[in-house]
Amino acid sequence: MNSNINITEDFKKYLAGFFDGDGSIYILKHTKYYRIELNISQSNEDWIDTIKKIYPSLIKKTRQARENQKIQYSLVSRGEKMKKLILDILPYSILKYHQLEEGLKFLDLVGTKNNDEKDEIYKKIKIL
Repeated sequence: MNSNINITEDFKKYLAGFFDGDGSIYILKHTKYYRIELNISQSNEDWIDTIKKIYPSLIKKTRQARENQKIQYSLVSRGEKMKKLILDILPYSILKYHQLEEGLKFLDLVGTKNNDEKDEIYKKIKIL
């Protein structure tokens, strides 16, 4: 996190609402491992850039599905790097609270061989 920027509770609330509408957290299951990802998408690049300034570990991506569509900007994070963001928005999330909660549980298992627990969380997030 960028220590030069003060994150207000109002910003966290707003970001949680934004994440509830335009964000996702999911786990990808591969043959020998799992990977957790967080994604926030928006066509307003300024808003994406504001979030990135506060959470610089997020990776900014740009895509345009078709020439006549708006450009979509995304912020993506994998693994431990997303933990601060999750902790900041979890108390204010409504629609995706349980997914974020499960994501935190999964992050606690990163680097361990608890594949049964990881699989349980993977299935839970998929259902949610």
